[in-house]
Parts: sequence; structure tokens; C-alpha cells
Amino acid sequence: MPFFDTAVKVLLMLAYALPGFVFVKLKLIRIETTSDLSKILLYVCQPMLELYSFNKVIDSADRLAGSLGIFLLVTLAGQAILIFILYLIFRKKYVDSSYRILCLASVFGNMGFFGTPLLETLLPQYPDAVVYSAVFAVSMNVVAWTLGLFIMTGDPKYQKPLGILKCPNVAALVIILPLFFTKTPLPEVIAEPVSLISKMSLPICMFSCGMRLAASDLKAVFSKKSVYISSLIKLVIFPLIVYFVTYFLPIAPELRTGIYLLCCCPSAAIVQSLAEIYDGDRSAAAASVLVANVLCAISIPVMCLLV
Repeated sequence: MPFFDTAVKVLLMLAYALPGFVFVKLKLIRIETTSDLSKILLYVCQPMLELYSFNKVIDSADRLAGSLGIFLLVTLAGQAILIFILYLIFRKKYVDSSYRILCLASVFGNMGFFGTPLLETLLPQYPDAVVYSAVFAVSMNVVAWTLGLFIMTGDPKYQKPLGILKCPNVAALVIILPLFFTKTPLPEVIAEPVSLISKMSLPICMFSCGMRLAASDLKAVFSKKSVYISSLIKLVIFPLIVYFVTYFLPIAPELRTGIYLLCCCPSAAIVQSLAEIYDGDRSAAAASVLVANVLCAISIPVMCLLV
């Protein structure tokens, strides 16, 4: 993907934040509605995006089954290990809640509505790669709803494995996997609204970020060192670690490349959504997501030079 094309794509994504910012500044909508938008994003849009991704490659179920299992385990372990390491490094600074957000924003990437088109563009010769973004999103959500919530809230109850039952992406697998492995495509009358709802994720995420930033002290938010540390880890350090680890694993080159490209994605909307719903540092979460999305216009083309 050419450098300029990537930059334009990301800037267009960021443009969705402008209406939310303007509407709150003009007092046309209330900032309290961001929590409701976050719930729609988590419990409606993300499961539909997952269903859309699996349905798109349903004819390749037999061939993909084994590699998807490996992919799930590798991404699950990688994210859990990194977030635990960051927890150990920064826990003494947790009196500043922005450092809790730092740990989440450094690991949880936008594998869905950013990762899917990224793979479709950079790996056109391997169309099955799109389902990897859905699997990565599942592993991310498992870690987010357990270790992620524990770090954000400090409540030990979220460390329990049963916490994954709250994860909407995991619950969606009950519907998706039987259809996928039996090669049963969604009827067109269902597939069309599923696709439409899945594509609502990006506008809702960015709109919500714009709203939250409009209600924040921008100078204070963007002067926080933690926002830039999380972007550096998420956009550069995390992908490089994953690249060198997977380089020595006996996996197919396209699978290795898919993992790497998805790790290059900017911080995920779930960081802000969980902050909104569970009373985390909302301003730091919105800033972390937005700054990472801005910087990825530069980082992704540069990181792609490696592969």
C-alpha cells in the first residue's frame, strides 16, 4: 500500500470524529450519550463484524481450520504476556489512571474495522486472510474482558476466566462456528444487514472519540506522556516483537504476515468503550485511540517495509 494512500485512508477515518466533537461543543448532543454508543459498539457492531468476516470465507473452512486454531493461540498468548509485562512495569504509576489506559492501548489493536480492509488491500492474493482479523478480535476481547478489566478497574474479580462469558465476540461464536464449519452461508436477506451493521463500527467509534475529546481539556490530555508511550508500543514495539517471535515458528508465510500486519493496527475502540462503561479514564482512552490512529498513517507504511 503506497504511503500516501495509507495516510489519506487513515485521515478519512479520523474525519468521523469531527461531527461528534462539533456537536458536543455546540451542545447539540450530551456527552453522557457516549456510554450508550460504546454499548452499541461492543454488543452489536463487533459481533456483526465477526459474523461478516467468517461468512466472507466460509467456502475455505476445511483448509483454514488448523491455521485459525494456531492463530488464536499465538495471538491470545502474545497479548496476555505483553499486557502482564506492562502491568508489572507501570503498576506503581497507577495512581495516575492514564497509565492503566496505557497498558490497554499498547496491546489492544483495531483488528476489526481497520485490520480487515488492511489485509484485503495488502494481501489481495490471499483473500482468506480476512478471517484472521476476526479471530484476532476474539483473542483480543478475551484478554480485554479479563486482564484488561482487572487493570482498568483494579478489581480482582475480572481476573477470573468466567469473565470471558461477558465478551460479546465470544458469545457470537456460538452462532458463527457451526455455520463456518458446516459451510453454511448466511442467507442474503441476513448477510446484507450484517455487513451494514458491521461497517457502522468505525463511524461510531470515531464519533464517540470526538465527543469525549470535546468534553476534555485537550491541552492536558495531549500533553500526557502516557498517550505517546502507548502509541510507540502499539505501533512499533509490539509488531516488531511479534514479527521476530513468529519468524521462528513453523507456520505459513501468509499467516506470519497476517499476524504482523494486524499487530501494526492502531489502538482499538474497545479501550474507550470499556473506559466509558466501567468508569475508566475516558479522556485518556479517547486520546490514546485517536493519537494512535493519526500516527499509524506514518507507522504502517514504514513497518510494512519489513515484509
